[in-house]
Amino acid sequence: MKRLILVIGLLLIGIFSCTNDTFDNSLNGSWTVFSFQNLTTGTTEFKTQENSWDKDIKVKFDDTVNPKTLSGTNITNQIFGEFSFVGQNQFKVSNLGSTEVNQPRWADEFLVAILDQNLSFKITSDRLVIFYNNKTKSVTLKRD
Repeated sequence: MKRLILVIGLLLIGIFSCTNDTFDNSLNGSWTVFSFQNLTTGTTEFKTQENSWDKDIKVKFDDTVNPKTLSGTNITNQIFGEFSFVGQNQFKVSNLGSTEVNQPRWADEFLVAILDQNLSFKITSDRLVIFYNNKTKSVTLKRD
């Protein structure tokens, strides 16, 4: 009887500890850039009139289609492209299209971030943090 209870307990722990695995590995959804972080200096930059003209960077990831796609608005310009998962909580953007006409610094920084070849991410129910520049910088997005 004790063995049966132990086995059932271990099975329940295994089941409940895996319930968020699919969600935690999916970029799927609409996101808005909230801040940029320099992890080396410990500084965080939020949206201002100067860095983003008080406008948003909005990105939609769709990992349910093949190829996986991203699209959105990089403040004053449209962006679109494809991405693929290259490891656990790692992805790579390819075929990114965007114009860079009349855009503020945050739009430029977002392009630098998203085109990094070694992107990794951490995701919760309402936040997506993308790490770039050898994990010395990150961009935090909030779920729309």
